[in-house]
Amino acid sequence: MEKINQRLQQYITPSSTIRLPRNINLYHRYKASEFRSILLIYYMIFKDTLPERYYTHLKQLVFAMDIGENRQISQDKLDEMHVLLQYHVNQFKILYGTRHMVNNIHSLIHLAETVRDYGPLQRYSNFNYESILGGITSTVNGTKNQEKEIYNNLQMLKESSYLATISQNSIYMS
Repeated sequence: MEKINQRLQQYITPSSTIRLPRNINLYHRYKASEFRSILLIYYMIFKDTLPERYYTHLKQLVFAMDIGENRQISQDKLDEMHVLLQYHVNQFKILYGTRHMVNNIHSLIHLAETVRDYGPLQRYSNFNYESILGGITSTVNGTKNQEKEIYNNLQMLKESSYLATISQNSIYMS
């Protein structure tokens, strides 16, 4: 790990990088932007530290994500992205076992299609949704029937928004 950390410190970071990755030993505290930087910019720190087949596997993901991040993506590049991700997911099962094939890994198969439908990855972000979801889950107090509590909280939010809209509209109508 020390070798990886030394390499991480040696890389010159693009000025567009929002958050510099911290010590690799702190990966469990990384923010999504740090993982993104590791994946797209710093992935080479793993060369000669990972066995070659694992490093090659990582590069498949890196190259696919690089295609997905481009501002303009041709159909040929989308096809290449799909092939890279399909192969990456299939190899993932072999390298890490079916036990680690969580939904996020499987969903990579559909990422090229998502890019085709919604545009390059840089145009949209899950960070906003994750923030909203964090706010919603923070309203849960109990340990039982959490889904019902979330539903009720969302209903109250919806009703309060509706009441606020009616109240706002009545100001304009009078």
